Amino acid sequence: ALGVKQKNPSLKWIADFRDPWTNIDFYDQLMLSGWADRKHHRMEKSVLRHADSVISIGEEMNKEFRDMLLQIPGGNPDKCSVISNGFDSDDVSVEPVQKDEKFSIAHIGTLVKDRNPEVLWKVLAQLVSKNEAFRDRLEIKLVGKVDFFVNQQIEQYGLTQFVRKIDYLPHDEVILEQQRSQVLLLLVNNTRNAKGILTGKFFEYMSSGCPIVAIGPPYGDLAAIIHTTNSGLISGFDDELQLEHNLLDFFHGTVAQRNESEIAKYSRRELTQRLVETLNKLVH
Repeated sequence: ALGVKQKNPSLKWIADFRDPWTNIDFYDQLMLSGWADRKHHRMEKSVLRHADSVISIGEEMNKEFRDMLLQIPGGNPDKCSVISNGFDSDDVSVEPVQKDEKFSIAHIGTLVKDRNPEVLWKVLAQLVSKNEAFRDRLEIKLVGKVDFFVNQQIEQYGLTQFVRKIDYLPHDEVILEQQRSQVLLLLVNNTRNAKGILTGKFFEYMSSGCPIVAIGPPYGDLAAIIHTTNSGLISGFDDELQLEHNLLDFFHGTVAQRNESEIAKYSRRELTQRLVETLNKLVH
């Protein structure tokens, strides 16, 4: 796209970043040479400078790009804007879905070692040991592949008896399984750019109508949207006390009601309208 823009300067170009470039969480693991690293940074700055509009998925990434443009001669940070990921309203079943009888905490998708929530296993183990009602109703529902290391930790904390595993489901059945769950578990990788991580799974969870218990940075893009939409509760990566409070709030049903008008802003229909507005500004 940069090459096309440089050959045809009159063409309008929107550079849309669904992920960071040099600030992506695995960038340091690419084992780049110094020359390659410098080239990546030069290319990133060149894209930012030549694009007529720069869209990113959240405020953290938007701020990074604005700061970069402020350091580039002739860079215009005002061309940066945010259009997040979102959900498709048509994916959600409009028919009433019967909820799980157990207090089901469901994780949908592959659960890998890097995202293993040891703080959750620790807190759940403490709760089942001291709270009989919680122990009698708890179900940990894992839909998707689970890493061997994660299974080991679940066993280590004495939680295996509470786990129900579902290895694979078609997408439409996954949506129904989300809606049946009492709480949906959202995990953020503990990386240097964690404050800016907004996964597609988060918005799919949000559309299900099921509350979200998130473990991630308590201040960042994810936390901000959770708070404004009342779609769930979040605790820090190692904050056992807050996580316990959050789980008990869900268990006792004392969480705030969802803000449906704020949630609707993340439907793909609404987000597409914002993209239309961006396109119109460029061509008029």
